[in-house]
Amino acid sequence: MDDREPAASISVPRPRDGAAWVKSGRIHVTDPDAGGMYAVLHVPADERIQVWMNGTPVRGEVIVDKSMELLVELQTVPPRVTYEWVVSEDRLTARLRKHVQTGMAVRLLDTAPARMLTLRLKAVPIPPDPTPLDDMMALLDAAGFSGEVDHAALAELARAVETEERVVVRGRAPRLPEPERYQRLIPEPEGHERIRVTSVAVGTPVAEVLPAVPGVPGRDVYGAEIPVPGPPKGPVLGDGVTVVQNRLVALRSGRLVFSPQRIDVHQELVIERDVTAQDGPIVFDGCVTVHGSLLDGASIRAAGDVVVLGNVLCATVLAGGGVDVAGNVVGSRLWAGYHASVYDTLLPLVREISSALLTFQRDYTILVANAAKRPDAARILPRIPAALLDGRHTLLAASLQVFVDDAQQFSELDCRYRRIADMVKNRWIGIQRSRLNAEDVEALIAAFRTYEQEVELASQAPRATLTAASAASSTLNATGDIVITGAGVFSSALESGGKVTVAGRVRGGFIHAEVAADIGVLGSEFGAECSVRVRRQDGWIRIGTRHPQTLVECGGRRDRSLVTQYQVRFSYEPAEGGCP
Repeated sequence: MDDREPAASISVPRPRDGAAWVKSGRIHVTDPDAGGMYAVLHVPADERIQVWMNGTPVRGEVIVDKSMELLVELQTVPPRVTYEWVVSEDRLTARLRKHVQTGMAVRLLDTAPARMLTLRLKAVPIPPDPTPLDDMMALLDAAGFSGEVDHAALAELARAVETEERVVVRGRAPRLPEPERYQRLIPEPEGHERIRVTSVAVGTPVAEVLPAVPGVPGRDVYGAEIPVPGPPKGPVLGDGVTVVQNRLVALRSGRLVFSPQRIDVHQELVIERDVTAQDGPIVFDGCVTVHGSLLDGASIRAAGDVVVLGNVLCATVLAGGGVDVAGNVVGSRLWAGYHASVYDTLLPLVREISSALLTFQRDYTILVANAAKRPDAARILPRIPAALLDGRHTLLAASLQVFVDDAQQFSELDCRYRRIADMVKNRWIGIQRSRLNAEDVEALIAAFRTYEQEVELASQAPRATLTAASAASSTLNATGDIVITGAGVFSSALESGGKVTVAGRVRGGFIHAEVAADIGVLGSEFGAECSVRVRRQDGWIRIGTRHPQTLVECGGRRDRSLVTQYQVRFSYEPAEGGCP
Protein backbone atom coordinates (compact mmCIF):
# COMPACT_ATOMS: atom_id res chain seq x y z
CA MET A 1 0.00 0.00 0.00
CA ASP A 2 1.38 3.49 -0.93
CA ASP A 3 1.54 5.58 2.26
CA ARG A 4 2.53 8.79 0.49
CA GLU A 5 0.21 11.80 0.40
CA PRO A 6 -1.97 11.84 -2.76
CA ALA A 7 -0.57 13.99 -5.54
CA ALA A 8 -3.67 16.20 -5.63
CA SER A 9 -2.91 17.48 -2.09
CA ILE A 10 0.75 18.38 -2.77
CA SER A 11 1.91 21.67 -4.24
CA VAL A 12 4.89 20.66 -6.34
CA PRO A 13 7.62 23.30 -5.83
CA ARG A 14 9.25 25.14 -8.60
CA PRO A 15 12.97 24.63 -8.75
CA ARG A 16 13.71 27.89 -6.99
CA ASP A 17 11.01 27.38 -4.16
CA GLY A 18 11.65 25.66 -0.83
CA ALA A 19 10.13 22.21 -0.16
CA ALA A 20 9.14 19.95 2.75
CA TRP A 21 8.48 16.23 2.85
CA VAL A 22 8.19 13.28 5.21
CA LYS A 23 10.34 10.23 5.04
CA SER A 24 10.57 7.43 7.64
CA GLY A 25 8.73 9.56 10.19
CA ARG A 26 10.95 12.62 9.91
CA ILE A 27 10.27 16.03 8.31
CA HIS A 28 12.82 17.19 5.75
CA VAL A 29 13.07 20.80 4.45
CA THR A 30 14.96 22.60 1.65
CA ASP A 31 15.42 26.37 1.33
CA PRO A 32 14.36 28.34 -1.81
CA ASP A 33 16.70 29.86 -4.33
CA ALA A 34 16.97 33.63 -4.62
CA GLY A 35 13.51 34.99 -5.43
CA GLY A 36 11.81 31.72 -4.50
CA MET A 37 9.14 31.01 -1.84
CA TYR A 38 9.66 29.16 1.50
CA ALA A 39 7.96 25.89 2.23
CA VAL A 40 4.80 25.95 4.36
CA LEU A 41 4.02 23.11 6.83
CA HIS A 42 0.46 22.47 7.99
CA VAL A 43 0.27 20.73 11.39
CA PRO A 44 -3.26 19.27 11.94
CA ALA A 45 -5.16 19.95 15.16
CA ASP A 46 -4.89 16.33 16.28
CA GLU A 47 -3.97 15.39 19.84
CA ARG A 48 -2.13 12.35 18.59
CA ILE A 49 0.65 14.52 17.04
CA GLN A 50 2.74 17.34 18.40
CA VAL A 51 5.37 19.20 16.29
CA TRP A 52 8.11 21.18 17.98
CA MET A 53 9.84 23.96 16.03
CA ASN A 54 13.08 25.08 17.69
CA GLY A 55 11.65 23.87 20.98
CA THR A 56 8.27 25.58 20.56
CA PRO A 57 5.06 23.62 19.86
CA VAL A 58 3.27 24.70 16.70
CA ARG A 59 -0.18 24.11 15.13
CA GLY A 60 -1.68 25.14 11.83
CA GLU A 61 0.40 26.60 9.01
CA VAL A 62 3.98 27.55 9.70
CA ILE A 63 6.81 28.59 7.38
CA VAL A 64 9.78 26.32 7.66
CA ASP A 65 13.37 26.51 6.49
CA LYS A 66 16.30 24.27 6.61
CA SER A 67 17.81 25.92 9.69
CA MET A 68 14.87 25.04 11.93
CA GLU A 69 14.95 22.07 14.30
CA LEU A 70 11.73 20.10 13.71
CA LEU A 71 10.76 17.35 16.16
CA VAL A 72 7.63 15.16 15.94
CA GLU A 73 5.98 13.45 18.92
CA LEU A 74 3.32 10.79 18.19
CA GLN A 75 1.00 9.61 20.94
CA THR A 76 0.61 5.84 21.46
CA VAL A 77 -2.23 4.30 23.52
CA PRO A 78 -1.16 0.88 24.82
CA PRO A 79 -3.67 -2.02 24.88
CA ARG A 80 -5.51 -2.65 28.14
CA VAL A 81 -6.70 -6.01 29.44
CA THR A 82 -8.89 -6.72 32.51
CA TYR A 83 -10.52 -9.92 33.73
CA GLU A 84 -13.86 -10.48 35.44
CA TRP A 85 -15.36 -13.63 36.96
CA VAL A 86 -19.05 -14.34 36.37
CA VAL A 87 -20.53 -17.15 38.49
CA SER A 88 -23.87 -18.64 37.38
CA GLU A 89 -26.87 -18.32 39.64
CA ASP A 90 -26.79 -22.02 40.50
CA ARG A 91 -23.01 -21.72 41.16
CA LEU A 92 -22.33 -24.67 38.85
CA THR A 93 -20.22 -22.69 36.33
CA ALA A 94 -17.73 -19.86 36.58
CA ARG A 95 -17.06 -17.89 33.41
CA LEU A 96 -13.96 -15.77 33.01
CA ARG A 97 -14.66 -12.69 30.92
CA LYS A 98 -11.68 -10.99 29.25
CA HIS A 99 -12.21 -7.29 28.53
CA VAL A 100 -9.82 -6.04 25.83
CA GLN A 101 -9.27 -2.39 24.88
CA THR A 102 -7.14 -2.51 21.75
CA GLY A 103 -4.15 -0.16 21.81
CA MET A 104 -3.53 2.43 19.12
CA ALA A 105 -0.29 3.79 17.57
CA VAL A 106 0.05 6.52 14.89
CA ARG A 107 2.77 7.23 12.36
CA LEU A 108 3.45 9.90 9.74
CA LEU A 109 2.76 8.95 6.19
CA ASP A 110 5.68 9.44 3.81
CA THR A 111 5.12 12.18 1.20
CA ALA A 112 6.75 13.61 -1.89
CA PRO A 113 8.48 17.02 -1.62
CA ALA A 114 6.00 19.91 -1.74
CA ARG A 115 6.08 23.64 -1.03
CA MET A 116 2.86 23.35 1.00
CA LEU A 117 2.79 20.12 2.98
CA THR A 118 -0.03 18.86 5.24
CA LEU A 119 1.07 16.19 7.69
CA ARG A 120 -0.95 12.99 7.37
CA LEU A 121 -1.34 10.35 10.10
CA LYS A 122 -2.10 6.66 9.96
CA ALA A 123 -3.55 4.82 12.97
CA VAL A 124 -2.19 1.33 13.67
CA PRO A 125 -4.06 -0.93 16.21
CA ILE A 126 -1.95 -2.62 18.85
CA PRO A 127 -3.34 -6.02 20.02
CA PRO A 128 -2.60 -7.15 23.54
CA ASP A 129 0.13 -9.66 24.18
CA PRO A 130 -0.99 -13.11 25.38
CA THR A 131 -1.50 -13.25 29.13
CA PRO A 132 1.05 -15.58 30.71
CA LEU A 133 -0.55 -18.83 31.91
CA ASP A 134 1.01 -18.26 35.33
CA ASP A 135 -0.98 -15.03 35.61
CA MET A 136 -4.15 -16.88 34.49
CA MET A 137 -3.61 -19.53 37.16
CA ALA A 138 -3.04 -16.78 39.71
CA LEU A 139 -6.44 -15.32 38.77
CA LEU A 140 -7.96 -18.76 39.29
CA ASP A 141 -6.30 -19.25 42.66
CA ALA A 142 -7.31 -15.80 43.86
CA ALA A 143 -10.98 -16.54 43.08
CA GLY A 144 -10.95 -19.54 45.43
CA PHE A 145 -12.56 -22.04 43.07
CA SER A 146 -12.24 -25.80 43.55
CA GLY A 147 -14.32 -27.22 40.73
CA GLU A 148 -13.17 -28.85 37.50
CA VAL A 149 -10.90 -26.46 35.57
CA ASP A 150 -11.04 -26.31 31.80
CA HIS A 151 -7.39 -25.63 31.02
CA ALA A 152 -8.00 -25.52 27.26
CA ALA A 153 -10.57 -22.74 27.70
CA LEU A 154 -8.18 -20.90 29.99
CA ALA A 155 -5.42 -21.06 27.35
CA GLU A 156 -7.77 -19.88 24.60
CA LEU A 157 -8.79 -16.92 26.72
CA ALA A 158 -5.17 -16.03 27.45
CA ARG A 159 -4.50 -15.78 23.69
CA ALA A 160 -7.68 -13.86 22.86
CA VAL A 161 -7.16 -10.39 21.30
CA GLU A 162 -10.80 -9.34 21.58
CA THR A 163 -13.31 -9.27 24.42
CA GLU A 164 -14.42 -12.85 25.03
CA GLU A 165 -15.50 -15.16 27.84
CA ARG A 166 -15.24 -18.88 28.51
CA VAL A 167 -16.55 -21.33 31.06
CA VAL A 168 -13.39 -22.10 32.95
CA VAL A 169 -14.60 -23.82 36.12
CA ARG A 170 -17.45 -26.30 36.41
CA GLY A 171 -19.12 -27.76 39.45
CA ARG A 172 -21.04 -31.07 39.59
CA ALA A 173 -24.81 -30.90 39.44
CA PRO A 174 -26.70 -33.17 41.82
CA ARG A 175 -28.20 -36.28 40.25
CA LEU A 176 -31.91 -36.07 40.73
CA PRO A 177 -33.62 -39.02 42.41
CA GLU A 178 -36.04 -41.02 40.33
CA PRO A 179 -39.29 -42.22 41.86
CA GLU A 180 -40.61 -45.71 41.39
CA ARG A 181 -41.33 -45.92 37.69
CA TYR A 182 -43.68 -48.03 35.61
CA GLN A 183 -42.72 -49.36 32.18
CA ARG A 184 -45.83 -50.04 30.16
CA LEU A 185 -46.33 -53.64 29.03
CA ILE A 186 -49.63 -53.14 27.19
CA PRO A 187 -48.97 -51.53 23.78
CA GLU A 188 -50.61 -48.26 22.89
CA PRO A 189 -53.71 -48.64 20.66
CA GLU A 190 -52.92 -48.22 16.99
CA GLY A 191 -54.68 -46.10 14.40
CA HIS A 192 -55.70 -42.48 14.09
CA GLU A 193 -59.14 -42.65 15.65
CA ARG A 194 -60.22 -39.83 17.91
CA ILE A 195 -61.24 -42.26 20.65
CA ARG A 196 -58.46 -44.65 21.59
CA VAL A 197 -59.19 -47.30 24.21
CA THR A 198 -57.00 -50.00 25.70
CA SER A 199 -59.00 -52.73 27.41
CA VAL A 200 -57.45 -55.22 29.82
CA ALA A 201 -58.81 -58.22 31.69
CA VAL A 202 -58.52 -58.75 35.43
CA GLY A 203 -55.12 -60.22 36.31
CA THR A 204 -53.35 -58.71 33.29
CA PRO A 205 -49.87 -57.29 34.01
CA VAL A 206 -50.00 -53.73 32.66
CA ALA A 207 -46.57 -52.42 33.67
CA GLU A 208 -43.20 -53.46 35.03
CA VAL A 209 -42.24 -51.71 38.25
CA LEU A 210 -38.78 -50.15 38.06
CA PRO A 211 -37.24 -49.42 41.46
CA ALA A 212 -36.61 -45.90 42.67
CA VAL A 213 -33.11 -44.49 42.12
CA PRO A 214 -31.62 -42.36 44.92
CA GLY A 215 -30.14 -38.97 44.14
CA VAL A 216 -26.48 -37.95 44.51
CA PRO A 217 -25.45 -34.55 46.01
CA GLY A 218 -23.52 -32.16 43.80
CA ARG A 219 -20.68 -29.67 44.34
CA ASP A 220 -20.60 -26.03 43.28
CA VAL A 221 -17.56 -24.25 41.86
CA TYR A 222 -16.46 -23.32 45.42
CA GLY A 223 -16.61 -26.94 46.58
CA ALA A 224 -19.75 -26.52 48.68
CA GLU A 225 -22.21 -29.44 48.61
CA ILE A 226 -25.44 -28.99 46.65
CA PRO A 227 -28.15 -31.03 48.38
CA VAL A 228 -30.36 -33.43 46.50
CA PRO A 229 -33.83 -31.98 45.87
CA GLY A 230 -36.90 -33.93 46.85
CA PRO A 231 -37.90 -36.73 44.45
CA PRO A 232 -40.44 -35.84 41.77
CA LYS A 233 -43.89 -37.28 42.12
CA GLY A 234 -44.65 -40.44 40.19
CA PRO A 235 -48.08 -41.42 38.92
CA VAL A 236 -50.84 -42.12 41.42
CA LEU A 237 -51.99 -45.75 41.42
CA GLY A 238 -55.76 -46.14 41.37
CA ASP A 239 -57.68 -48.88 43.11
CA GLY A 240 -57.98 -50.78 39.82
CA VAL A 241 -54.32 -51.89 39.90
CA THR A 242 -51.95 -53.46 42.41
CA VAL A 243 -48.27 -54.44 42.59
CA VAL A 244 -47.53 -58.17 42.36
CA GLN A 245 -43.87 -59.30 42.21
CA ASN A 246 -42.54 -56.12 40.62
CA ARG A 247 -45.42 -55.93 38.18
CA LEU A 248 -48.47 -53.72 38.12
CA VAL A 249 -51.51 -55.96 37.66
CA ALA A 250 -55.13 -55.10 36.81
CA LEU A 251 -57.53 -55.81 39.68
CA ARG A 252 -60.53 -55.63 37.39
CA SER A 253 -61.39 -55.68 33.71
CA GLY A 254 -61.88 -52.36 32.00
CA ARG A 255 -60.20 -49.40 30.36
CA LEU A 256 -56.52 -48.91 31.11
CA VAL A 257 -55.59 -45.35 32.06
CA PHE A 258 -51.81 -44.95 31.79
CA SER A 259 -50.49 -41.41 32.11
CA PRO A 260 -47.66 -39.63 33.96
CA GLN A 261 -50.24 -38.57 36.53
CA ARG A 262 -52.30 -41.74 37.09
CA ILE A 263 -52.42 -45.46 36.34
CA ASP A 264 -55.75 -47.20 36.83
CA VAL A 265 -58.32 -49.51 35.28
CA HIS A 266 -61.78 -48.01 34.87
CA GLN A 267 -64.77 -50.23 34.39
CA GLU A 268 -66.71 -47.56 32.53
CA LEU A 269 -65.93 -45.55 29.42
CA VAL A 270 -67.83 -42.25 29.28
CA ILE A 271 -67.97 -40.38 25.97
CA GLU A 272 -69.23 -36.83 26.39
CA ARG A 273 -70.34 -36.26 22.78
CA ASP A 274 -71.68 -37.88 19.63
CA VAL A 275 -69.78 -40.85 18.19
CA THR A 276 -69.22 -41.15 14.44
CA ALA A 277 -67.38 -43.43 12.02
CA GLN A 278 -64.34 -41.15 12.33
CA ASP A 279 -63.88 -42.40 15.89
CA GLY A 280 -63.27 -45.90 14.58
CA PRO A 281 -64.58 -49.06 16.24
CA ILE A 282 -64.76 -48.58 20.01
CA VAL A 283 -63.90 -51.84 21.79
CA PHE A 284 -64.05 -51.79 25.58
CA ASP A 285 -63.91 -54.47 28.28
CA GLY A 286 -66.48 -52.77 30.50
CA CYS A 287 -69.51 -50.49 30.34
CA VAL A 288 -69.86 -47.63 27.87
CA THR A 289 -71.99 -44.51 28.31
CA VAL A 290 -72.46 -42.08 25.42
CA HIS A 291 -73.73 -38.61 26.32
CA GLY A 292 -74.84 -38.07 22.76
CA SER A 293 -75.88 -40.12 19.73
CA LEU A 294 -74.28 -42.85 17.66
CA LEU A 295 -74.22 -41.51 14.12
CA ASP A 296 -73.65 -42.99 10.68
CA GLY A 297 -70.99 -45.72 10.81
CA ALA A 298 -70.33 -45.63 14.55
CA SER A 299 -69.52 -48.95 16.21
CA ILE A 300 -69.33 -49.98 19.86
CA ARG A 301 -68.42 -53.39 21.19
CA ALA A 302 -68.42 -53.59 24.97
CA ALA A 303 -68.19 -56.39 27.52
CA GLY A 304 -70.63 -54.60 29.82
CA ASP A 305 -73.71 -52.43 29.40
CA VAL A 306 -74.02 -49.76 26.72
CA VAL A 307 -76.10 -46.65 27.47
CA VAL A 308 -76.81 -44.11 24.74
CA LEU A 309 -78.52 -40.93 25.88
CA GLY A 310 -79.32 -39.87 22.31
CA ASN A 311 -80.27 -41.77 19.15
CA VAL A 312 -78.62 -44.65 17.30
CA LEU A 313 -78.61 -43.88 13.58
CA CYS A 314 -77.04 -46.35 11.12
CA ALA A 315 -74.68 -47.70 13.78
CA THR A 316 -73.75 -50.97 15.50
CA VAL A 317 -73.82 -51.83 19.20
CA LEU A 318 -72.67 -55.25 20.45
CA ALA A 319 -72.89 -55.36 24.24
CA GLY A 320 -72.03 -58.15 26.63
CA GLY A 321 -74.57 -56.60 29.01
CA GLY A 322 -77.73 -54.65 28.38
CA VAL A 323 -78.34 -51.90 25.83
CA ASP A 324 -80.34 -48.81 26.80
CA VAL A 325 -81.08 -46.21 24.13
CA ALA A 326 -82.97 -43.13 25.32
CA GLY A 327 -83.85 -42.10 21.77
CA ASN A 328 -84.70 -43.81 18.51
CA VAL A 329 -82.93 -46.61 16.64
CA VAL A 330 -82.82 -46.23 12.85
CA GLY A 331 -81.02 -48.45 10.34
CA SER A 332 -78.89 -50.03 13.04
CA ARG A 333 -77.93 -53.33 14.62
CA LEU A 334 -78.16 -53.69 18.41
CA TRP A 335 -77.35 -56.82 20.38
CA ALA A 336 -77.66 -57.11 24.16
CA GLY A 337 -75.91 -60.15 25.67
CA TYR A 338 -73.78 -60.53 22.57
CA HIS A 339 -70.86 -62.13 24.37
CA ALA A 340 -72.97 -64.83 25.98
CA SER A 341 -74.25 -65.73 22.51
CA VAL A 342 -70.76 -65.74 21.06
CA TYR A 343 -69.31 -67.82 23.88
CA ASP A 344 -72.23 -70.25 23.57
CA THR A 345 -71.13 -70.72 19.94
CA LEU A 346 -67.46 -70.95 20.89
CA LEU A 347 -67.91 -73.49 23.70
CA PRO A 348 -68.24 -76.63 21.48
CA LEU A 349 -65.00 -75.78 19.65
CA VAL A 350 -63.10 -75.26 22.91
CA ARG A 351 -64.44 -78.52 24.33
CA GLU A 352 -63.52 -80.38 21.16
CA ILE A 353 -59.94 -79.04 21.20
CA SER A 354 -59.52 -79.78 24.92
CA SER A 355 -60.54 -83.40 24.43
CA ALA A 356 -58.47 -83.85 21.27
CA LEU A 357 -55.37 -82.45 22.98
CA LEU A 358 -55.56 -85.11 25.69
CA THR A 359 -55.68 -87.83 23.04
CA PHE A 360 -52.80 -86.17 21.19
CA GLN A 361 -50.75 -86.07 24.39
CA ARG A 362 -51.33 -89.78 25.00
CA ASP A 363 -50.20 -90.75 21.49
CA TYR A 364 -47.29 -88.30 21.59
CA THR A 365 -46.03 -89.74 24.89
CA ILE A 366 -46.15 -93.31 23.55
CA LEU A 367 -44.32 -92.44 20.32
CA VAL A 368 -41.65 -90.43 22.12
CA ALA A 369 -41.00 -93.30 24.56
CA ASN A 370 -40.61 -95.77 21.68
CA ALA A 371 -38.46 -93.46 19.54
CA ALA A 372 -36.12 -92.70 22.45
CA LYS A 373 -34.95 -96.35 22.37
CA ARG A 374 -33.83 -96.16 18.76
CA PRO A 375 -30.27 -95.26 17.74
CA ASP A 376 -31.55 -92.48 15.46
CA ALA A 377 -33.72 -90.94 18.20
CA ALA A 378 -32.18 -87.48 17.78
CA ARG A 379 -33.43 -87.40 14.19
CA ILE A 380 -36.88 -88.90 14.80
CA LEU A 381 -38.04 -87.17 17.98
CA PRO A 382 -38.44 -83.65 16.48
CA ARG A 383 -40.58 -85.06 13.66
CA ILE A 384 -43.19 -86.75 15.87
CA PRO A 385 -45.49 -83.74 16.60
CA ALA A 386 -45.83 -82.72 12.94
CA ALA A 387 -46.29 -86.36 11.88
CA LEU A 388 -49.11 -86.83 14.39
CA LEU A 389 -50.89 -83.59 13.38
CA ASP A 390 -50.55 -84.35 9.67
CA GLY A 391 -51.57 -87.99 10.02
CA ARG A 392 -53.51 -89.31 13.00
CA HIS A 393 -54.74 -85.97 14.45
CA THR A 394 -55.80 -83.98 11.39
CA LEU A 395 -59.07 -82.95 13.07
CA LEU A 396 -57.13 -81.41 15.96
CA ALA A 397 -54.92 -79.51 13.48
CA ALA A 398 -58.02 -78.25 11.63
CA SER A 399 -59.71 -77.19 14.89
CA LEU A 400 -56.62 -75.30 16.03
CA GLN A 401 -56.52 -73.53 12.67
CA VAL A 402 -60.18 -72.51 13.08
CA PHE A 403 -59.40 -71.25 16.58
CA VAL A 404 -56.60 -69.06 15.22
CA ASP A 405 -58.68 -67.84 12.26
CA ASP A 406 -61.45 -66.69 14.62
CA ALA A 407 -59.00 -64.72 16.76
CA GLN A 408 -59.98 -61.40 15.21
CA GLN A 409 -63.61 -61.90 16.27
CA PHE A 410 -62.90 -62.82 19.89
CA SER A 411 -59.51 -61.45 20.87
CA GLU A 412 -60.46 -57.76 20.77
CA LEU A 413 -62.37 -58.15 24.02
CA ASP A 414 -60.89 -61.38 25.34
CA CYS A 415 -57.16 -61.18 26.04
CA ARG A 416 -57.24 -64.80 27.30
CA TYR A 417 -58.39 -65.94 23.87
CA ARG A 418 -55.68 -63.79 22.32
CA ARG A 419 -52.94 -65.35 24.45
CA ILE A 420 -54.02 -68.90 23.62
CA ALA A 421 -54.34 -68.04 19.92
CA ASP A 422 -50.77 -66.69 19.99
CA MET A 423 -49.57 -69.92 21.63
CA VAL A 424 -51.19 -71.97 18.89
CA LYS A 425 -49.93 -69.70 16.10
CA ASN A 426 -46.35 -69.62 17.38
CA ARG A 427 -45.93 -73.35 18.12
CA TRP A 428 -48.68 -75.44 16.50
CA ILE A 429 -49.20 -74.00 13.01
CA GLY A 430 -46.96 -74.52 9.97
CA ILE A 431 -43.24 -75.12 10.27
CA GLN A 432 -43.31 -74.19 13.96
CA ARG A 433 -44.62 -77.70 14.66
CA SER A 434 -41.08 -79.02 14.33
CA ARG A 435 -40.18 -77.24 17.57
CA LEU A 436 -43.02 -78.72 19.64
CA ASN A 437 -42.07 -80.54 22.82
CA ALA A 438 -43.80 -82.13 25.82
CA GLU A 439 -43.82 -78.82 27.71
CA ASP A 440 -45.66 -77.12 24.84
CA VAL A 441 -48.29 -79.85 24.80
CA GLU A 442 -48.78 -79.65 28.56
CA ALA A 443 -48.99 -75.82 28.46
CA LEU A 444 -51.67 -75.78 25.76
CA ILE A 445 -53.72 -78.48 27.52
CA ALA A 446 -53.66 -76.45 30.75
CA ALA A 447 -54.59 -73.25 28.88
CA PHE A 448 -57.58 -74.86 27.12
CA ARG A 449 -58.74 -76.62 30.29
CA THR A 450 -58.88 -73.30 32.15
CA TYR A 451 -60.35 -71.43 29.20
CA GLU A 452 -63.10 -74.03 28.74
CA GLN A 453 -64.31 -73.32 32.28
CA GLU A 454 -64.25 -69.57 31.64
CA VAL A 455 -66.13 -69.85 28.35
CA GLU A 456 -68.77 -72.11 29.92
CA LEU A 457 -69.24 -69.59 32.71
CA ALA A 458 -69.44 -66.68 30.24
CA SER A 459 -72.02 -68.47 28.10
CA GLN A 460 -74.24 -68.77 31.18
CA ALA A 461 -74.22 -65.03 31.88
CA PRO A 462 -77.51 -63.45 33.06
CA ARG A 463 -79.91 -62.49 30.29
CA ALA A 464 -79.41 -58.94 29.04
CA THR A 465 -82.20 -56.47 28.30
CA LEU A 466 -82.44 -54.08 25.35
CA THR A 467 -84.46 -50.86 25.71
CA ALA A 468 -85.15 -48.12 23.16
CA ALA A 469 -87.78 -45.49 22.40
CA SER A 470 -88.43 -46.84 18.89
CA ALA A 471 -86.83 -48.89 16.13
CA ALA A 472 -87.01 -48.46 12.34
CA SER A 473 -85.30 -50.55 9.66
CA SER A 474 -83.12 -52.12 12.35
CA THR A 475 -82.15 -55.47 13.84
CA LEU A 476 -82.45 -55.86 17.63
CA ASN A 477 -81.19 -58.93 19.50
CA ALA A 478 -81.24 -59.60 23.24
CA THR A 479 -80.64 -62.65 25.36
CA GLY A 480 -83.22 -61.17 27.74
CA ASP A 481 -86.18 -58.83 27.24
CA ILE A 482 -86.63 -56.18 24.55
CA VAL A 483 -88.62 -53.12 25.59
CA ILE A 484 -89.73 -50.41 23.14
CA THR A 485 -91.17 -47.51 25.12
CA GLY A 486 -92.12 -44.97 22.44
CA ALA A 487 -93.75 -44.87 19.02
CA GLY A 488 -93.02 -48.49 18.22
CA VAL A 489 -91.21 -50.78 15.76
CA PHE A 490 -91.21 -50.22 11.99
CA SER A 491 -89.84 -52.65 9.37
CA SER A 492 -87.45 -54.17 11.89
CA ALA A 493 -86.44 -57.59 13.18
CA LEU A 494 -86.50 -58.28 16.94
CA GLU A 495 -85.04 -61.46 18.48
CA SER A 496 -85.47 -61.91 22.25
CA GLY A 497 -84.48 -64.64 24.67
CA GLY A 498 -87.18 -63.37 27.03
CA LYS A 499 -90.17 -61.10 26.51
CA VAL A 500 -90.77 -58.39 23.88
CA THR A 501 -92.78 -55.37 24.94
CA VAL A 502 -93.78 -52.69 22.42
CA ALA A 503 -95.90 -49.92 23.88
CA GLY A 504 -96.69 -48.43 20.48
CA ARG A 505 -97.13 -49.90 17.01
CA VAL A 506 -95.48 -52.75 15.16
CA ARG A 507 -95.56 -52.21 11.39
CA GLY A 508 -93.59 -54.48 9.08
CA GLY A 509 -90.84 -56.90 10.00
CA PHE A 510 -91.06 -59.63 12.62
CA ILE A 511 -90.72 -60.26 16.33
CA HIS A 512 -89.35 -63.49 17.78
CA ALA A 513 -89.50 -63.98 21.55
CA GLU A 514 -88.74 -66.93 23.78
CA VAL A 515 -91.29 -66.28 26.53
CA ALA A 516 -93.94 -63.71 25.60
CA ALA A 517 -94.84 -60.66 23.51
CA ASP A 518 -96.94 -57.66 24.56
CA ILE A 519 -97.84 -55.37 21.62
CA GLY A 520 -99.87 -52.17 21.60
CA VAL A 521 -100.86 -52.19 17.91
CA LEU A 522 -99.89 -54.90 15.44
CA GLY A 523 -99.99 -54.09 11.72
CA SER A 524 -101.97 -51.27 10.08
CA GLU A 525 -105.35 -50.58 8.52
CA PHE A 526 -103.75 -51.14 5.10
CA GLY A 527 -102.70 -54.69 5.91
CA ALA A 528 -98.93 -54.23 6.46
CA GLU A 529 -97.22 -57.62 6.67
CA CYS A 530 -95.75 -58.35 10.10
CA SER A 531 -95.52 -61.32 12.44
CA VAL A 532 -94.99 -62.17 16.10
CA ARG A 533 -93.67 -65.55 17.21
CA VAL A 534 -93.19 -66.94 20.74
CA ARG A 535 -91.18 -70.14 20.83
CA ARG A 536 -92.24 -71.65 24.17
CA GLN A 537 -95.49 -73.59 24.35
CA ASP A 538 -96.28 -72.07 27.73
CA GLY A 539 -95.70 -68.57 26.36
CA TRP A 540 -98.29 -66.03 25.28
CA ILE A 541 -98.91 -63.05 23.00
CA ARG A 542 -101.03 -60.07 24.00
CA ILE A 543 -102.08 -57.40 21.45
CA GLY A 544 -104.16 -54.28 22.09
CA THR A 545 -105.20 -53.85 18.46
CA ARG A 546 -104.50 -56.46 15.82
CA HIS A 547 -104.99 -55.45 12.19
CA PRO A 548 -105.62 -57.79 9.22
CA GLN A 549 -102.79 -59.70 7.50
CA THR A 550 -100.79 -60.11 10.70
CA LEU A 551 -99.36 -63.47 11.69
CA VAL A 552 -98.93 -64.70 15.27
CA GLU A 553 -97.39 -67.97 16.42
CA CYS A 554 -96.97 -69.46 19.91
CA GLY A 555 -95.33 -72.82 20.58
CA GLY A 556 -95.91 -73.86 16.97
CA ARG A 557 -99.56 -72.82 16.86
CA ARG A 558 -100.12 -70.17 14.17
CA ASP A 559 -102.91 -67.76 13.30
CA ARG A 560 -103.35 -65.14 10.57
CA SER A 561 -105.93 -62.42 11.12
CA LEU A 562 -108.36 -61.40 8.38
CA VAL A 563 -110.15 -58.72 10.38
CA THR A 564 -109.28 -56.15 13.00
CA GLN A 565 -109.31 -57.55 16.53
CA TYR A 566 -109.03 -55.90 19.94
CA GLN A 567 -107.57 -57.03 23.24
CA VAL A 568 -106.21 -60.25 21.78
CA ARG A 569 -104.47 -62.85 23.94
CA PHE A 570 -102.96 -65.75 21.98
CA SER A 571 -101.27 -68.86 23.39
CA TYR A 572 -100.49 -72.45 22.49
CA GLU A 573 -103.75 -73.57 24.05
CA PRO A 574 -106.71 -72.09 22.12
CA ALA A 575 -109.17 -69.94 24.04
CA GLU A 576 -112.59 -71.33 24.85
CA GLY A 577 -114.54 -71.69 21.62
CA GLY A 578 -111.38 -72.07 19.52
CA CYS A 579 -110.84 -68.38 18.86
CA PRO A 580 -107.61 -66.53 19.63
